Amino acid sequence: MHVVSPIARYAALLLAAAWLLAACGGQPSTSQPATSQPAASQPEPDERTTAAAEAAFNAWATGNGEPYRDVQIMEDSNDGFFAKMHVLAWFRPDADSEWEERETRIECRQVGDVWQCDRDFNFALSAGETERRTGTAGDSAAQLGFGPVTLDAASGVLWAINPADNASYIYVPAGEFLMGSADGQGESNEHPQHTVHLDGYWIMQTEVTNAQYARCVAAGVCSASATVYWQDETLAKLPVTGVDWSQAQAYARWVGGRLPTEAEWEKAARGTDGRIYPWGNGPAEPDRTNCCNFAGGAEPVGSYGAGASPYRVLDMAGNVWEWVNDWYQPDYYSTSPQANPQGPEMGEYRVLRGGAYLNEAENVRSAFRYWFDPADRLNGIGFRVVAGDS
Repeated sequence: MHVVSPIARYAALLLAAAWLLAACGGQPSTSQPATSQPAASQPEPDERTTAAAEAAFNAWATGNGEPYRDVQIMEDSNDGFFAKMHVLAWFRPDADSEWEERETRIECRQVGDVWQCDRDFNFALSAGETERRTGTAGDSAAQLGFGPVTLDAASGVLWAINPADNASYIYVPAGEFLMGSADGQGESNEHPQHTVHLDGYWIMQTEVTNAQYARCVAAGVCSASATVYWQDETLAKLPVTGVDWSQAQAYARWVGGRLPTEAEWEKAARGTDGRIYPWGNGPAEPDRTNCCNFAGGAEPVGSYGAGASPYRVLDMAGNVWEWVNDWYQPDYYSTSPQANPQGPEMGEYRVLRGGAYLNEAENVRSAFRYWFDPADRLNGIGFRVVAGDS
């Protein structure tokens, strides 16, 4: 019997290892063996669910009446009995607005051999549209030192907190709107009605309150109101009044803003469609506005949600008059520039907007213009702030 020595066995093992390394290109292999199983594939969308969703959308759109284009319908899931559909479309609220991308999801179910889909289309801004909008507003808010921008996807409104006064500010995007009143409507100083383009800006959602103004006085920046109400803690949420134009401007600068121009105030109040009031063309009613002596006096800011403007700005009709930046000139609209009008260069009176709790409905229209001596400090006059370039 032939006996192999341990040394010979070790040498044979070394030769075998060297041969394996050469066969693998000189490096040990760390790869896993390939499998022959095919990759999982996604099921093809059911054309019947897509057709049913399209029919449901068309029926809904006919009743909705809002212009739309580029509708896309995709199937998220389908178990053979229930399907979830993703609907993406572009809408245009009115002829003066840009197209905006919105999305929603609906459910479909199989009834016998037929698919039926919900007709409750609750569209909101799509993720892409949200990113586009918040990008521009977010850059502006960061430059102003505001807090994070929040988007209400249902309404498309963007808002942020100004830490200087802890107030909510609404972003009014750049674009055109109709300013003034149409022929045969309103006062002579509201004509001619004309198209104005404004850059984007932020506007305080409500009027400045007694509490907010009191903090400015305590800081040694603002002087006291002419009324006895501004220091009353039980009236802290009422709009501050009894301040003249210069006092209002001082507060606005203290919080990093300014008084709005007439054009900025009017666009925030009525949007882009030329409506009569912030809420539309319907009558002035007690749940919409504090005018016509409905409440008998000023009410806490933000009390009339039903009267919000298209941008969700509040108290733009009634409660108290509001100082704006412009000098008053009755025929200014005949010569005002088309983009970012700043008002006349000089004058005797400053413009007031919005009307107050004692005024009639005619005086709280969004296009109504009034004027007063900028040194007057009356109980029915307050203000709000805007921020951003003008």
